[in-house]
Amino acid sequence: MTNSAKGFVVLGAAVFLIVLFVFLVWRTVLSIKNQKKLSTVKLAFFSLIVLVLVVSIVPYARPYDITIEPERIASVKVLEKVNFEKDFSSSWYCVYKIDGLFGTEESYRGLVPQVAVEPVFPEMDLDRYTYLYSLGREVKELYYNVWDSRGKAPFDLGTTNKWGKVTFSDGYAEDLIYVYRFPKVAVDNIIGTKYA
Repeated sequence: MTNSAKGFVVLGAAVFLIVLFVFLVWRTVLSIKNQKKLSTVKLAFFSLIVLVLVVSIVPYARPYDITIEPERIASVKVLEKVNFEKDFSSSWYCVYKIDGLFGTEESYRGLVPQVAVEPVFPEMDLDRYTYLYSLGREVKELYYNVWDSRGKAPFDLGTTNKWGKVTFSDGYAEDLIYVYRFPKVAVDNIIGTKYA
């Protein structure tokens, strides 16, 4: 099942839960009017559970993009002759550490180019940030869709890796690697990562 199909399942579940919540509230109101205390408590309890489910699932019930404007923290000059497009399988990638339900996952740090640079690459604070390395091009924005997860359902509690897309500025610098950071989130470029 594709992530879009899973997204539509989530959408159907959200609609069902909303209808169920309205029905339970209506039944609770009728129960109060008829002074049936035990059934009123049960209905109110189930209504609360359904409301919690609705609130947690509704944000994933429609496909929407999240846009990030990464903060540039360095422009690193490459001291040796490198053809980014030939020597690296991707023009950008992210390095991150994300705490999931089943432990901590760290993206593949080996993607950081092993080339002679000046100055050195900045230290990474993976507890607070995700880092984006762009080879030869300045990044304007990064965006990803909540349904476009790497192999998991859209409902992910913020721990599922997302496939991202980047908008670049005009121009290309063969001897620069741009380093950006943004608040911690797991975003991968589908081309050239260890997951592709």
